[in-house]
Amino acid sequence: MEERLNHFEYNNLLFKRLVPIYDLVAVSLRAIRNDIIKNINLKPGSKVIDLACGTGTQAIKLAQNGHVVTGIDISPDMVSRAKRKNKGANNPVFKIKNATKTSYPESSFDVSIISFALHDMPHSMRREVIKEAKRVTRPNGKIVIVDYSKHSNRVTRKLLYYLTKTWESRYYDNFLDKGLDYYLRQENMLSGVKKNYFWGEVEMIVSLNKKAGEIVAPHEKII
Repeated sequence: MEERLNHFEYNNLLFKRLVPIYDLVAVSLRAIRNDIIKNINLKPGSKVIDLACGTGTQAIKLAQNGHVVTGIDISPDMVSRAKRKNKGANNPVFKIKNATKTSYPESSFDVSIISFALHDMPHSMRREVIKEAKRVTRPNGKIVIVDYSKHSNRVTRKLLYYLTKTWESRYYDNFLDKGLDYYLRQENMLSGVKKNYFWGEVEMIVSLNKKAGEIVAPHEKII
């Protein structure tokens, strides 16, 4: 029956179920969240948007580091949880919004973040979300994407796949088939910093927001 639900209905149902355990699972992502802050490397007061922010852990951490942060998500339950965790503080601001059409003006933010979100969307939406991140990020601002990758070792890849598959959404297989680099190539984003986590199952990309046709550099590994 869930296969017949549209994306918004399906995701709202999925994340309503996951909210009680979401933050417990996300504890394992602490190193990635710290690396995001390190690699955006912005002065305090810079504007950041966290697209599909979940329960707001990354957004709250960014705000604690002096940035002005907006977190958006289509799940009312996730946004409600993020607001409760924020303990009434004015920063970050959390809103229920579709990441494909945020309604913010062009170049509103210094950095856009899409963390563990693209694999929870249909193929047709992934490129739209990346396009929206580029639109709302200032020229030469940074776009950070964190998501699943394929481990180079076949046996390890299979083990990690079946483990992760136990909790991921119906879009997970299609995302892995396409691969994150597919979407980055479409949007001229194969540049900047690339780092792998969890034996290569997860990767972080930090890319400058380039104009169409602008020459980009290859990935540089973080030492």
